[in-house]
Amino acid sequence: ADHPDIGRAVKMISHDEDNHLAYCHEELLRLARAGHGRTIQRIMRECALAEIRVYRDVSLAVMANMGRVLGWSRPRAAVLAAGIHAVYAY
Repeated sequence: ADHPDIGRAVKMISHDEDNHLAYCHEELLRLARAGHGRTIQRIMRECALAEIRVYRDVSLAVMANMGRVLGWSRPRAAVLAAGIHAVYAY
C-alpha cells in the first residue's frame, strides 16, 4: 500500500468489494423478508460445505506434495492425512 499507484488500486478494489458485500447483504435481507429465508439458509449451507470440501482437498494435495518432497513415509503421510480429515470433519 506504500506504492502510490498500487496502493491506490488496492484501496479502490477494497472499496468496491465493500460496496458489493453491502449490496449482497441488503439483497439477502430483502429476500428473507419476502419469505425466502429457508431457501437462503439452505443454499448458503450448501455453498459453505462445498467451500470446506475444496479447502480440505487443497490441504490434502499440498500435504501430499510436501510429503513427497520431504520424503515422508507412507504411515506418516497417512496419519497427517487423517489429521486433515479430522480438522475438516463436519
